[in-house]
Amino acid sequence: MKTKLFVFLAMLFAIIFNTEISYSQGLTGYNFKIVNMTPNGQSNEIRFDSETNIAVDPANTSTIIGSAFTRNSTGSTSTAPIFVSTDGGTTWGHKNVVPSGNGMTGDISIGFGSTSGTLYTGILRGGSNLRAMMLRTATPTSTTIMTTLADRNTVTVDQPFVSAITVNDASSTPRDRVFSGDNNLSANNGRTAEVMVSNDAGASTFAGFTNNIIEVRNTFAQDMPATRMAIHNSGVVYGIFYRWTSGNTPLLNCDVVVVRDNNFATGTTPFNSLIDSGDSNAGQRVVTNRLIPGFPASLGNNRLVASNLAIAVDPNNSANVFIAWCDRVSTTDYTVHFRRSTNSGQSWGSSDWLTITNATNPGIAVTTNGKVGLVYQQLTGSGSAARWETHFRHTTLAGTTFSDDILSTFLDSDLSASTISPSLGDYLEIEAVGRKFYGVFPASNRPISSNFPKNVSYQRNANFSTNQLRNTSNSANVAVSVDPFFFRISPRFIFDLCDRFPTLCRPVIVWPFFELPPYPCLNCPPWPCLSCPPFALPVDQVYKQVFNDIRPKTILNIPYFHLFLEGYDPKEFHIEITTDKGEPIKQELNKIEKGYTISFRPSKNNFNDKTGIHNLKITVIPKTREAASKKLKIGMDLKASDYRFKEFIARNSN
Repeated sequence: MKTKLFVFLAMLFAIIFNTEISYSQGLTGYNFKIVNMTPNGQSNEIRFDSETNIAVDPANTSTIIGSAFTRNSTGSTSTAPIFVSTDGGTTWGHKNVVPSGNGMTGDISIGFGSTSGTLYTGILRGGSNLRAMMLRTATPTSTTIMTTLADRNTVTVDQPFVSAITVNDASSTPRDRVFSGDNNLSANNGRTAEVMVSNDAGASTFAGFTNNIIEVRNTFAQDMPATRMAIHNSGVVYGIFYRWTSGNTPLLNCDVVVVRDNNFATGTTPFNSLIDSGDSNAGQRVVTNRLIPGFPASLGNNRLVASNLAIAVDPNNSANVFIAWCDRVSTTDYTVHFRRSTNSGQSWGSSDWLTITNATNPGIAVTTNGKVGLVYQQLTGSGSAARWETHFRHTTLAGTTFSDDILSTFLDSDLSASTISPSLGDYLEIEAVGRKFYGVFPASNRPISSNFPKNVSYQRNANFSTNQLRNTSNSANVAVSVDPFFFRISPRFIFDLCDRFPTLCRPVIVWPFFELPPYPCLNCPPWPCLSCPPFALPVDQVYKQVFNDIRPKTILNIPYFHLFLEGYDPKEFHIEITTDKGEPIKQELNKIEKGYTISFRPSKNNFNDKTGIHNLKITVIPKTREAASKKLKIGMDLKASDYRFKEFIARNSN
């Protein structure tokens, strides 16, 4: 009866809140939205607008910015456009706000601060040779030209690729932290993988970037063009790059190297936190001496330049990091390898999580509810039947199976008339905001419905009956080219029940018990589902009940704590101690006469003499539907000791 009631309420709320609901999507429980981003006013466009990137404002997801190899349609050569949407990606326009010398950019990438609404942009300035610039704007939807933060006109730099986040400093002041990976070809000893770092990029008086070479080993000639970054709000920052070890073009021998810094690269030796298990140098080599085609090389009609790398970190646990790279396994292929590490990048296993032959342009994102998304572009078939397919794959953090949805498919021959090289580009982008995936990919704009299995909407004039693009006045056909396509993949729940009605999900302390209401979340495909996080009880509340703000009398500066739980059954509920960000800490579960004990020792970040335990929580998740329907009541006690559990019990039983 309760299940039927919740389903009824979910559908009722769908009507009230006008939530998108679809029951025909290939990925169960998710909606797909795909939009050709070329504005109607640019329906005459015949250039190949490839090498796509996207940034969603986490503070206002209605604001989304896109970029590609795109020319200023006004004919001006002093600025180049970005794509702007203010309605969550449904409609798009151009804003000519990027400095340029020829009316377009070279490489361009973008990223928003988490809460500031400021957009950061890395470009190779159009009309110049590998002249990198870093830009920002606090009003990305306006017509004001972006402010230049850095103009690296004295060095040769390739592929600036921006990542950004907002995290408070020690005084609780929000700071935009920008990490832009690039390839500094002017660096010494062929060590060219570089990261530009600012930990206060939004400051009114900008203090500049610190340029960090993250390659510590000598190379054959240089590192490859791509350096990609992933930032966690704890201060952990990862980077990935190809290290060229031997071999000449067009077939290079390279290592795939991952680096890590544990404190936003603020130390004296940044990006030295991850030490290789083989040669003890900074930077873990995931694989070594892999064959990488490039300079020149191609997959179908798309150019390859050893730039196809991706990296992402679990927003709830910085130890979970995911990477993808491409190399040659056989004689003519180009293969995507997708792997994960659960120990902060130290080990990656000897086999792939997923392997995709004849594919390129991988992108990875991880949602706040532990879903992993991988997007890539794969060449299938051969000869005149060869086709490009853009795939989205989906799994959980520890998943063993992947969904597989095709976002677009088109003939490789559509790229043969490309006005630029590469035809599709060296990268695309996917990112996660909350529980949703957002991304952009380049694809043929030939208007054929079957080319878009998840459906698509066009702004530019197109006739899907005749499969012809039309010009701005809709009076003549326009040649096929490549356009950027926005996509959004969102779970089909109505809203987060615990966000709207927090008392439904909040444990109640009536000392010495805590009580849990029946769990209000459902697993109900294909119906719209309600979503809510685990029950969470701050440990400091328990600490204050027991110790009343008086430090426990122990010899150890940081004691061991033993949390006694009476009435707890681990077959019905999963209970663990985590940080307030959801990261598990080291703990031990032991059976005792009247229940169980969770024993743990806080880190110095989670305990001090003044406040005791802080920034830790008890998380509780029902394991079965029967358990979820119960009202749970658990007795609690908390003991502090100089000893681990077994010795603590032995000493207190005598």
